[in-house]
Amino acid sequence: MKKWIFVLFLCLVWYGWYAVSSVGSVVVRKGQVSIDAGTVFLDLWTSLKLGVSDWRLKAYRKYYAPEFELKSGTFTIAEDMSFAQALETSLKKPTHTDLTFMILPGWSSFDIDPYLAQKKFIKPGELIQAKPTQFPKLIKKYPFLEGKTSFEGFLYPDTYRIRPSADLEEFLDTLLWIFDERIYAKLTPAQQKILYSTLILASIVEREERNPDEKAVVAGVLTERLRIRMMLGADATLCYALELSSKTCTPSKIVDGLDSESPYNTRKVAGLPPTPISNPSRETWLATLFPKKSEALYYLHDPEGGIHYANTNEEHNANKRKYLK
Repeated sequence: MKKWIFVLFLCLVWYGWYAVSSVGSVVVRKGQVSIDAGTVFLDLWTSLKLGVSDWRLKAYRKYYAPEFELKSGTFTIAEDMSFAQALETSLKKPTHTDLTFMILPGWSSFDIDPYLAQKKFIKPGELIQAKPTQFPKLIKKYPFLEGKTSFEGFLYPDTYRIRPSADLEEFLDTLLWIFDERIYAKLTPAQQKILYSTLILASIVEREERNPDEKAVVAGVLTERLRIRMMLGADATLCYALELSSKTCTPSKIVDGLDSESPYNTRKVAGLPPTPISNPSRETWLATLFPKKSEALYYLHDPEGGIHYANTNEEHNANKRKYLK
C-alpha cells in the first residue's frame, strides 16, 4: 500500500513538474504585442494568447523566470518561438516604448472611455466628462473646436501609438491631429463652414449603416429628410441619449428610450442632434459630404443586416411586414 502511495506521489510530482516546465515550450506566434503599464506577468497568457492557466504561469515565473522584468511598450516577435525564447529575447526590450491603442469607426466616447480606462491610459469617465473649454491650447491649435461642447466626432478612428505617461490632453491632441490632417485640412472653405453639421450627420450614418456601398444612399435619405423638415427617426441617436456603448445599445434599450425628451431623440425632436453621436471614418465622412440622391425617404434593416428602402410610408410599412416578421 505504501509503495502505491509513493508511486502516486511520484506521479503527481512528475505531473506538476511537467505542467510547469512545459510552459516554456508553448509557442508564441510572430507579430507585435503591446504590454500596458501596470500589466503583471500573469497577464501574459492573455496578451500572448498562450492558453496557459494562472497556476502554471505563476509557478513558471517563480521557478524558471525569476529574473525576468516585465516592461511596458510594444514588442516585436520576429518569428514563431517558444515562450522561454521570447522571454530571453523578444520580450526583453520593447521595439518602442510607445503604447498602441485603436479607435474603431462608430465608437462614441461611451466606447472609447472604458476602453482607454481598461488600458489604464485614463481614469474612468475622464474622456466622457472632458470639454474643449478645459483645453485652451487645443482650441488654439484646432480652430474647429471653437464653441463646441464635446470632442465627439473629432476622435478619428485609427490605430495610434502614444507615450505611456501621456495625459488626457496628449491623447486628445494625438487624435485631433489625425482628424485635422485626414478631414479638416482637405476641406474647401465652403465645406469648412458646414463641417459640424456634416460631422453630426456622418456620425449617424456610421452607426446606421455598416455596408460601405450603402452609406451614401443612407446619407442621401437622411439629408432629404432634413431638407423637407421631416424627423430623422434614426434609432442610433437614442443610444447616445441613453449613454450606451455600441455593445450595450440593444433593440430593447432603444425601445425603452423612445419616449425620451432628449434632444438626441430624433423620433421626437426635429433636425440634427446637438453633437455627433459617434466618430466616423473618412469613408463615411465622404459618403455624407457627397450623398447619393434617391426617391427614398425610408429604410430598414432585416435580421441579416440587409437594407430595404421605401419611397412612402405605405411602402415602408409593407417592408416591415415583409422583412421584420
